[in-house]
Amino acid sequence: MVTVRTDWNRNKAALAKTLLENFEIRCVLLHEYANLLYPFAMPIQLLVMNDQVDRAIAILTGDLDRARRRSRREKQMTKLRPGAQVLKESLIETLGSLSC
Repeated sequence: MVTVRTDWNRNKAALAKTLLENFEIRCVLLHEYANLLYPFAMPIQLLVMNDQVDRAIAILTGDLDRARRRSRREKQMTKLRPGAQVLKESLIETLGSLSC
């Protein structure tokens, strides 16, 4: 995971996290409650997955056109080839039959 934003204000950090989650970007706040105990001890960090960093930064900076382009590119890269889809389905069936 990569830090895309740091903030001293917990409300602003939570708002940024909610914004990214609305765009289906997995993220987490690190040290969210640390500054409640020790003010200004450490900033709150907003972390996202490595493969979603560019899109997250585009959304946080308000560049929604760039975020949309990134989203389309990511979807194209994650499409499975027909053979891979068959393999995936057979693995799911096999794993499903193994569970009790």
